[in-house]
Amino acid sequence: MQFAVSSLQWLFILYSIVVDANAKFKLCVVKNNGISEKTKDYCPPLNKEKSSQVECEFANDRLHCIRKILNGKADFGVFHVEEISYATKWNEYLSITNEIRLFEKEKFDYSMVVLVNEDANIKNLNDLKGKRLCHPGFFEGETASGWSNIISQYFERVVVPQKCNPQLSIIENQLESLSEFFGDSCKPGQWDPDPDMDNRLKDKYPNLCTNCKNPSKCNVNDQFWGRQGSLQCLSDCFGDISWARLSDVRAHFKGDSTNACSKISFLCPNGTLQPLETSNPCTWLSRPWPAIIARNSTALNIQDMINYVNTAKELQNASSWQWALNNLLLYYSEPISSNTIKSPKDYLMAAPGYITAEEKGQLCNDRTFSMCIETIRALHKCQVLSDISIIYGIQPKLKCVMTPDCGKKLKSGEVDIMILDTDKIAQFRRNYGISKPILYAISLYHHLYRKMSAVMLKKNAVSDIQELRGKIACFPIFDGYAWNSFLLTLKLQNIDLFPNNKTIERFFKKSCAILSSDQSSIPECDFDGEV
Repeated sequence: MQFAVSSLQWLFILYSIVVDANAKFKLCVVKNNGISEKTKDYCPPLNKEKSSQVECEFANDRLHCIRKILNGKADFGVFHVEEISYATKWNEYLSITNEIRLFEKEKFDYSMVVLVNEDANIKNLNDLKGKRLCHPGFFEGETASGWSNIISQYFERVVVPQKCNPQLSIIENQLESLSEFFGDSCKPGQWDPDPDMDNRLKDKYPNLCTNCKNPSKCNVNDQFWGRQGSLQCLSDCFGDISWARLSDVRAHFKGDSTNACSKISFLCPNGTLQPLETSNPCTWLSRPWPAIIARNSTALNIQDMINYVNTAKELQNASSWQWALNNLLLYYSEPISSNTIKSPKDYLMAAPGYITAEEKGQLCNDRTFSMCIETIRALHKCQVLSDISIIYGIQPKLKCVMTPDCGKKLKSGEVDIMILDTDKIAQFRRNYGISKPILYAISLYHHLYRKMSAVMLKKNAVSDIQELRGKIACFPIFDGYAWNSFLLTLKLQNIDLFPNNKTIERFFKKSCAILSSDQSSIPECDFDGEV
């Protein structure tokens, strides 16, 4: 009997080993994120090859990937530092297994430094006031390049006393603070998304554009805009201070001919100076590399698998699953082998200044704007949006307000914005005086506004809208987008110059709506009946 039990135990253990050997880790990848061809090319080999240890799990975005990893629908994925910062909310459940580095020996993606022209007599941080700043400027576009508001504005948040005048926007508070602290400077780019406001701000704070090559424009086309531009501004003696990447500094000052000024040094956060030639200069802020996140329960196995793939001989075979996985993990270059497991928070804390930069990323903390939400599902989405916006340095902070009647709240001014389905716009305009929408969502695939058309059986097809008269009609929703589009079309084609809800009743033999809030105007469709 003892032997039989032992045999059963052995069979159970053997079965467990076989199951584990056949199980595949699920790599979370994002659909349609600019590298969709990678998922199209490399996910099928992972899923089909029998020896593969990995298969793809698709998500809408990388935050969705984090949620999938947490709930067990995915096992690991590659994330940028902003998403890693978001993942610290679940610090006790998630782990960093490997970094994705461009240069294996470089500890960080990049580090930021401050350069000063010693002719400006800058000996410590107190000497910065009134000096000329060369700043890379305001950037637009993809944050995956590693440049964000948090990093761009870190230096000024540390050294410049920040104002919070409730009568001014957050960006104008920032500009006024800079304008009063620094002398003639150059911080080009788009200061405000509204072109008219952008021009007004540049007229109001002209000293922040005075030392640009084209002060009247002060935009992204300026010679002193961007990472190289701020260094050119300094080396051409148009400024006394530059905020720059250390790698760019090394490249820019390789030869003596690039520097027209007498002597340039590194300014350290403690106020001391270091020579430009120093081999290990002081930095103000470092951005961590992208990294692989896994659940704690699978982290060690994921790390072992990644370490194996890094040196697998099958990487020479373009049809192997190892080759496919390696290409899916390539954001910059290859993941580096590691034998250390870190929590997301510990990973970020290892980068000098990054946590502090996030903390200083929010000005006027008591200032918020509120979004009205009517469902629990939408509330969860809003809260995620609020959390991630803070990490990217977007201001003011988003406050989510849940109520069953957002129209009344918006009309009374108790909330600032709401997201409204197009089927509700007409109703909200009539009932609550909702103004013109400030932002539209359009198709990601077709880049077109929503279009409407009449769908009919071939045997009943017509060639003109007049031929629809007397037919039986079904609308998606009463007073919705399709309903009002049809009424507007009748007006534009001079069929009915003053269309209203009764127009539908007169025009069609019979009509119904799948959803109707006014049965007297149009009944809901009875799918068991004629309509």
